[in-house]
Amino acid sequence: MNWMDLEVEGCLMEKLMEMVMEMVLLEMGMGMLVMMEVVMKMLMGMDFELGDLKKGMVKEK
Repeated sequence: MNWMDLEVEGCLMEKLMEMVMEMVLLEMGMGMLVMMEVVMKMLMGMDFELGDLKKGMVKEK
C-alpha cells in the first residue's frame, strides 16, 4: 500500500464523515423544529389556560 492509496482513502473517509454529519445535522434540525413547534403549542396552551384562570378568578370575585 503506497501513500497515494492512503490519501484517496482519507478523502473518501472525509467525504463520508461530511455526509454523515450533514445527515445528523438535518435530523437534529428537524428534531429541533418539531420540538420548537411542540413548545410553542404548549406555551400557547398555557397562555389560554392562564387567561381562562384569570377570567375565572375575576368571575369568582
